[in-house]
Amino acid sequence: MQTIKISNLYKNLSDSFHLNVSDLDLEAGKIYGLVGPNGAGKTTLMKCLCGLLRPDGGILEIDSKQVEVADSKFLSQVGTNFVNSDSLKGFSLEDIYNDHVFYYGLKNLITIEKLLDEVGLSVNKNMKFNIMSLGMKQRFLLGLSTAHNPSLVLLDEPFNGLDPDGVDLFIENVKSLSKGRVLIVSSHVLRDMETFIDDVIFIEKGNVLKSKPMFEIRNEYKEGLKDYYDEQKRKTN
Repeated sequence: MQTIKISNLYKNLSDSFHLNVSDLDLEAGKIYGLVGPNGAGKTTLMKCLCGLLRPDGGILEIDSKQVEVADSKFLSQVGTNFVNSDSLKGFSLEDIYNDHVFYYGLKNLITIEKLLDEVGLSVNKNMKFNIMSLGMKQRFLLGLSTAHNPSLVLLDEPFNGLDPDGVDLFIENVKSLSKGRVLIVSSHVLRDMETFIDDVIFIEKGNVLKSKPMFEIRNEYKEGLKDYYDEQKRKTN
């Protein structure tokens, strides 16, 4: 996969909130930062792209070939971190890995040992998930979200609760796992985001703007991503 094009995607959640993506082009090998205020629609957009919400309409093209947004073949190419960590208490890393394999019906998956190695976790596969630190959990779930070699990876607020060292390690993992795929990260931590993302997607009140290269933002705005973010908020209010 080289490109994903989203056109006229919309989802009506209530009389007061509608998600609307008129035109969004995404390239493999790039990391996109999805930013916007609380309630802007970031998680709604991600859930529409991974099948947790069914869009009311829209066109999705992969390498110029149109597919259904909720098509099972497309959804099998999506990796996410929409996991309630509390639900994994008591399970070993191998248990969680095996559930992932079963859910996706996978055959040629990387081994759990290789998965742990790729995200820098020197732990036994029989280790219980709930006794790991938050940073270790996030890195394991990131590795799991890419284990089936998806074309599109969606990470919703992955830095929540991480200390600075945990953030740095997670960012290095994200960079290494972004090659050859589209990776979208949503976060409110703009200072960390602008250190590793390639393009910015701004969303406010359900409306998604076209992506803007991070290097252009650095050139145009003195305070970088924060200034760009503040200007877009002013324009939409």
